[in-house]
Amino acid sequence: MREGKILTPQIFATAVVSCVSSGYCSLREIAIEVGLLTGKTISKQALSERFNASSVEFIKGLVTSTLREAYRALPAHGLENLPRVARILVGDSTTIRLHPSLIKSFPGASSRDGFQSAQLKLQFTFELLTGRWLQAEFGPYCVPDQAAAPDILRGIVRAGDLVIRDLGYAVLEVFEAIGKKGGFYLSRLNPSIVVMTPDGKRVDLLKLASARSQKTNKTFSTEVLLGAAKRLPSRLVIICVPEKIAAQRRRKLKDTAKRKCRKQPTKTYLALQSWEFFVTNLDTEQADDTQLYELYRLRWRVENLFKISKSLTHLKSIAEHRTNTYHVETLLWAWALLMISMGNLGVFRLLEEPARGAPCEAIVVSISKSLERIFAWVAPMIQLAAAGDFVTLMARLAEQQNYHDRYEKRSRLSMSDRITIALKLRSALPLT
Repeated sequence: MREGKILTPQIFATAVVSCVSSGYCSLREIAIEVGLLTGKTISKQALSERFNASSVEFIKGLVTSTLREAYRALPAHGLENLPRVARILVGDSTTIRLHPSLIKSFPGASSRDGFQSAQLKLQFTFELLTGRWLQAEFGPYCVPDQAAAPDILRGIVRAGDLVIRDLGYAVLEVFEAIGKKGGFYLSRLNPSIVVMTPDGKRVDLLKLASARSQKTNKTFSTEVLLGAAKRLPSRLVIICVPEKIAAQRRRKLKDTAKRKCRKQPTKTYLALQSWEFFVTNLDTEQADDTQLYELYRLRWRVENLFKISKSLTHLKSIAEHRTNTYHVETLLWAWALLMISMGNLGVFRLLEEPARGAPCEAIVVSISKSLERIFAWVAPMIQLAAAGDFVTLMARLAEQQNYHDRYEKRSRLSMSDRITIALKLRSALPLT
């Protein structure tokens, strides 16, 4: 990225991150932000030239280095109730809707009437207890989760990590690779995976669940081999769910098939909705069947983070801003950089980092509930730190408003005009 007297790479990154935190991401707002940080002026036309492939790679590089720092700083706290497990990694993906003008660059899903939207997919992994983000990758909407499942193997998973991900990431080769690294996996069973007994016979899941659940208080596990060819040793955990929930699942499956004009699910598949099927390489000494179920339920923490991220951090206004490809990509990577930094500061943590030799303690109140207010303070604090004091910051703001008002086609008052009118109005009012 080109350096200049006003816009250095550091100033560019700081200005974009500051604007992302406030949700005001137009070229005009970013140009004003540059002025607040430097005390100089730059036109939004000149700024637009800086948004190119180099700017995307530059911010993306900052994200990569920040993730690397988060990974190195990740404490090996260990868990008393999960022997040999040091960290719990939770992963999932979410789609991000973009402005319709970006459909050609970021083609997304199509509706039943043929309308196509512009979308990106965010692949995301974080450490459950400390809240540190370890992976944040934007990719095409059309790439399925199974294709992205091996990404976690590249510098993220290490010995002692327990990886919990949804059904879409259930790939036998990835499970095997996690085990070879000294890690552990916990996942729902993909119906397409063949389950075999240790002596090589195919398992009838419905028959096994029906017979065993009546004798084992509705929860049990057994050693199996996964995949007809792979035959990966694993532990199959079967948990019976309440009949009310099973009925809701069956009704939803039928409604979805009817709505999407698909073939109705088979009787066997509908009957299997009475149970939850999980696979893991954790042994019974590390976690019993009920504990595994409760561990998997913690995966919903990622859904909470997605909801927080999309509703409280201006992500919607950032992504759906009408602009060009490079601008929106730079904004999204800057948003990821801000979220990763927040995670490193402990905003999303569930446990207090213990002193050496002390047990971990759960956090009663999470400050992620105040994330919207935290984000509102990021930009002012950055601006104030750059200006040095409040008076200088206000002077810079007035200068920037006056400068950029000249480029507006709409008739609007300058900052100095507004101040003058306000002072005249105040002097005209009777003193009380």
